[in-house]
Amino acid sequence: MSSSDLIDSRTINYSENFLTDETETQNDTEVELTAHEVIQRLEQAWMNELFAPELLQPQIEVVDCLLDQIKSAEENLENLDRGHFGIAIHKMELQRVRFMIASYLRLRLQKIQTQVHFLNKRSDDEINAILTTEEATFLRSHKKNIDNLFNKLALDHIPSRARNVKFSEFSASTTNASNEAPKPNLNATVFVKANEDVQGVFIEDEAGRGRDEEYDLEKDSQHVLRYKSVSHLVQSGAVKLI
Repeated sequence: MSSSDLIDSRTINYSENFLTDETETQNDTEVELTAHEVIQRLEQAWMNELFAPELLQPQIEVVDCLLDQIKSAEENLENLDRGHFGIAIHKMELQRVRFMIASYLRLRLQKIQTQVHFLNKRSDDEINAILTTEEATFLRSHKKNIDNLFNKLALDHIPSRARNVKFSEFSASTTNASNEAPKPNLNATVFVKANEDVQGVFIEDEAGRGRDEEYDLEKDSQHVLRYKSVSHLVQSGAVKLI
């Protein structure tokens, strides 16, 4: 028995990144997905977030959908006879889905913590694209806590003339790379699997010798590539990280 047997199909709203040509006349549309497809989307978002060096666009509507359905399924289980043999199996499957949701959200919070200074320098539009309202609040709160910690540990114990230094601030415009906020390592090597045929993936020659090339990915093929070469394909769903 799988989780899809417990959770009904559900209508989910997706942004125009996931839509067809209907987005030319409206900003959002509704896509009817089966329970199995919803859980697959969560699993893929979970794996992508785990292996991607950068913070990806949130799949919160999938999370909200599954949480609602889990709540409904648990209410239905309460109406079954206590001796029903399937209750334990149902509860175990629901806990499995809950674990994936919790792990996915925890991964995103961990990335926010490790990339707090980098994210804090992003524009409002960039922040709105990759963070939910709750995550943006967490980012500001975590940044403030780090500032207060540095002040209490160091700045409060040095001469007043030196207290203008703010250790948690990095200049985004400086030419000195050592003074910039740590960035996600987009050159990290990742394993990818193509969800569809992809033509012309650009592979940059890191040695700068003009040996750049384009590579075609066949559906279901697996490759080892630098993340920055496929980052846009991960966001669009053309490939997934494994």
